[in-house]
Amino acid sequence: MESYGGAGNREQAFVYALTGASLTHAVSKACSAGTSIRCGCGATPREQPGDDFRWGGCNDDVVFAAEFSRTFTDADFSQRKRLSKRTMTNKHNYAAGRKVNSVSYISL
Repeated sequence: MESYGGAGNREQAFVYALTGASLTHAVSKACSAGTSIRCGCGATPREQPGDDFRWGGCNDDVVFAAEFSRTFTDADFSQRKRLSKRTMTNKHNYAAGRKVNSVSYISL
């Protein structure tokens, strides 16, 4: 994403974070739906669910999805020997989006 105004701004930071979260979400849903051959169901819950809980199928594989998203979004950054402050900020914003997505799955 190239800037139209030169310096980064809050809106661009939000877009980078949203991109990281969206990609993680889409990949995790594809894994649990069985539409990807590279991944499958996520880990089962550690705690026993309550008596009124009914199992609904496959868990989302958030760990694989976050790693895939990191590899995809950070691919351009890994080729560079020296990262500018702007590039490091963009990389951070992608990671923030992935983290928000991953934490939201854990807390559900």
